[in-house]
Amino acid sequence: GGAVIHQLFNYIEPGQVIGVDMDPVHLDIAKRFFDLRYRRLTLHQAEARQWLSQYRGDKFDLIIEDLFIEQDGEPERAMAIDNRWMSLLCQHLSAKGTLVMNCVALQEIKRAMGLLGGSAGSPFQSAYRLDSIKHSNIIAAFFRTKVTQLDLKRHLRTHPDLDDRKPTCRLAFSAKSLGVF
Repeated sequence: GGAVIHQLFNYIEPGQVIGVDMDPVHLDIAKRFFDLRYRRLTLHQAEARQWLSQYRGDKFDLIIEDLFIEQDGEPERAMAIDNRWMSLLCQHLSAKGTLVMNCVALQEIKRAMGLLGGSAGSPFQSAYRLDSIKHSNIIAAFFRTKVTQLDLKRHLRTHPDLDDRKPTCRLAFSAKSLGVF
């Protein structure tokens, strides 16, 4: 429904957002019923790996990888976390960029970390596992720059409804370091 895109425009005011979904029905519903109509938003109907392989624009400061399908009522990864996919994501991420991955299991994060921390050295300096008490999925955030837990809290606290010191905070999560690479 575009919840992540709405949050991006609400909290970080991006210059440009590009969304890719392989299902044209999802895109139509997002536009018609969830009001995904931002001036700086471009939506593409395509398979993510193919689209990113053909993309020749500027590198991204933020890539959110959230590729799931439904199988028997349960979320299932639409694309395996493999060397080819992780290399493609890193290739299109800016020098100070952040890669965020939505995962349903800790094993997926461990797989991504193993692929990102190869023998030639990792392109990332910090990584965090973000868990929410409201959701069973796990978010992994990989930063090309050094980011501390205090940095994360300070940044979130710049937005009144994400400030964990206030009772109006709408975000309940824990951040655990996945270490440095």
